Amino acid sequence: MAPTQKLEDYTQEQHSTWNFLYDRQKAHLQDKASRLYLDTLDAMSDTLTRTSIPMVEDMALQLKEATGWSIEIVPGLIPPSDFFKLLSKKKFCTSTWVRRKDQVII
Repeated sequence: MAPTQKLEDYTQEQHSTWNFLYDRQKAHLQDKASRLYLDTLDAMSDTLTRTSIPMVEDMALQLKEATGWSIEIVPGLIPPSDFFKLLSKKKFCTSTWVRRKDQVII
């Protein structure tokens, strides 16, 4: 059975951790990522928000419509062969778990 995601399963602490990680990553990307990547990230702000953990299904639909690529939920780390198989089908993989605050390096 494929992993699923339910917004109600996330705690306020997990949303807060997501917010911190999102802001930190976006700041780090500004001088490293391509303009296309950053523009696409901004264009996905309806579904890929900083304020709450995004719903993968919503992001997948928006990404598919804009680029032809999609997103598939995986249970965590997957074998490289599975990762590249998904990429060959124009699918990015993602998990739905969020680190605990004590697991985040500040």
